[in-house]
Amino acid sequence: MHRKNKRHSEVRPRNSSMIKNQRQYSLTKNNVVMFTDALARLKEEECPNDVDPLMFKAQFDGIESQLNTLLTEIEEYEALRDGKVESLCLVGLEELPLGLIKARIAQGLTQKQLAVLINVKPQQIQRWEQEDYENVGFVKLVEIAKALELNISEHIELPSKPKSAISALKSHGIDKNFLKARLASNDAQYRLGTFSDADLLGAAAGRLYKIYGMRVAANGVIFSDDRFKTASAGARFKIPQNADKTKVTAYAVYAHYLAEIVSSATRHLPLKTIPENWTELKEVLCGSKSPDFETILRGAWAMGIPVLPLSDPIHFHGVCWRFEYRNVIVLKQSMQYSSRWAFDLLHEIHHAGESPELHTLELVAGEATDAERRDSDDEHHANNLAGDVLFSGRAQRLYDLVVSQAGGQVVRIKSSVISVATAEKVNVADLANYVAYKLQKDKFISLWGVANNLQPTEENPLSIARKVFMENFDFGKLNKDDCELLKQSLQDPFF
Repeated sequence: MHRKNKRHSEVRPRNSSMIKNQRQYSLTKNNVVMFTDALARLKEEECPNDVDPLMFKAQFDGIESQLNTLLTEIEEYEALRDGKVESLCLVGLEELPLGLIKARIAQGLTQKQLAVLINVKPQQIQRWEQEDYENVGFVKLVEIAKALELNISEHIELPSKPKSAISALKSHGIDKNFLKARLASNDAQYRLGTFSDADLLGAAAGRLYKIYGMRVAANGVIFSDDRFKTASAGARFKIPQNADKTKVTAYAVYAHYLAEIVSSATRHLPLKTIPENWTELKEVLCGSKSPDFETILRGAWAMGIPVLPLSDPIHFHGVCWRFEYRNVIVLKQSMQYSSRWAFDLLHEIHHAGESPELHTLELVAGEATDAERRDSDDEHHANNLAGDVLFSGRAQRLYDLVVSQAGGQVVRIKSSVISVATAEKVNVADLANYVAYKLQKDKFISLWGVANNLQPTEENPLSIARKVFMENFDFGKLNKDDCELLKQSLQDPFF
């Protein structure tokens, strides 16, 4: 509903509790003075001995609430009267009568003046407005709208079709396969093939609520708390550029719960300071050994940083959370290349060392999949530190050598990586990954295919990470369902 030639603000009709004319406006202002004086007196009085303090406070709160209501009505009337409102937003036809009253006030018309425009007696307008036009026919309402020169948009919102509960969950990033593999209870795993959607929801209901704070109604309506926002905001993620925001966020909540139960069962591990520079970090993690994935992994556990390996087909590579000063790293790489896992683990260890005085990791503005967060200086610094640990501080120099030897020709990068790695006695696979990362960051050139071709094919870093986890983790410290949930997460997905 629009009026012509007014300023840009909007008021929504709420209910019939409003000031409709100047007389009511004056009475309301008098009531404000009366209630203000009453509140002032109550503030100065002490609660009488024969009055319950709660009742005394309730009296004060009641008067204060009524005063606030009156002030709101005055503010609304003055905004309309003074021409500060351009449009009125109606959420249904039932609000049209109040919209007409407010439009009259905003046009600067009295009830008597409107009566003249539609050729009725002033008392008739007063009566209609007093009853909120309850018994006025549609034709007359249209006549009033035309008299007020209103433009009413013809917008009809059709009711949306209800979603199934499974579809509703999918829209939150939780699909049917994930329900089966990770959220259905352990005793239901062997009967999933015979389950209907209702059976599946029943088998996953407990964990949906425990992990996501979700209760799913039969009509697909989801009731949930804000765990999605909390988990993705408080984490430090390493994610690829093509990550599905909805799925990553949903998986983050799941991973957050797993990380929290891992943290609760590893409180016996020592908490060691994580060095900020690469030389000390490499020494603490690897000692005299070369910085391969298993060495770095065992070094992390020795520093009191549990590392949980996951294998679900969701696009994020790593994440670090902190619970009561205990860092927990979750790794999830789809590529079974030890060099990738080593790089991602070092990246997350850098995050684990940030702000050690905080009992939880500092919240980062933006969501996990935001490009600004993914491409932040902090993320690139973590990647650079990972490269320096792997190459003993020579990461940038080695990259420059590769680019120089390639002579600016992309087709020569592969042979250049092999040549530089051999001459400098560094791991070819590690260097190939680092060069691919730097080329994408600095020159927007994707050479991950070339890097993949230089990786050993016989490696299985996921198995290594699972083995080290099982060696260091005591499942006996968890309750039965959390124990089963964590063990399910360590199994290969069937989707």
